[in-house]
Amino acid sequence: LTVFNITAAAFSFQFGKINRRSFVNDSFGFITTIAGSVALSPAFAADESGQKEVSGVTVYKTKSGLQYIELEKGSGPSPMYGQLVSITFTAYMQLPNKKEKEKFDSDSSLFKHGSARMIAGLDEGLHTMKVGGKRRMIIPPKLGFVTGALGPVPQSPLARMKLNQLLDKMVEVRGGNLIYDVELKLARDDEADQGYYTDTTLSDEEMAIIQGQILGPSS
Repeated sequence: LTVFNITAAAFSFQFGKINRRSFVNDSFGFITTIAGSVALSPAFAADESGQKEVSGVTVYKTKSGLQYIELEKGSGPSPMYGQLVSITFTAYMQLPNKKEKEKFDSDSSLFKHGSARMIAGLDEGLHTMKVGGKRRMIIPPKLGFVTGALGPVPQSPLARMKLNQLLDKMVEVRGGNLIYDVELKLARDDEADQGYYTDTTLSDEEMAIIQGQILGPSS
């Protein structure tokens, strides 16, 4: 197990018996509609203000500081805490003093959602996805690799070394974001689950009401 050399402040992120309705209502800080191909723009990831004049892309920002862009909406269920989820992803680091984001991993992963084994930003971003969906997550340092026990960890020793070097640079320049392009492939019950988790799922109508409340009345 590689121990990451990062001294970012630790975060408090409680999992366990969390209800999805309260999670969604509590977690969304605001949604910003901005212009341009933000989904493809590495420069946006380093812009923590969330203001970039490029066209027609909605960027969601939660109270934790996580930002995400819906690349493709899924049609399946959203994962519930305690379920097994399968994802494919490509991971990058965007440093504030660099124009281009730097790729450090591309892989698939199967893990228990809400187990606190994954970086908090990834777990949070997955919670409101639907199976089949694709999302770009822009994850601040406090929701990233704050300890060496968090995944997803690159399988290749060279990739792990590269991630360590990028994390050291993040600390050195006191800024930057992780960027994860994620596809949610599967969410299903874990047959070995002993009942430590409880959750409910939102219907499309309930999700539309919540998003409408966030966006406010249209002008």
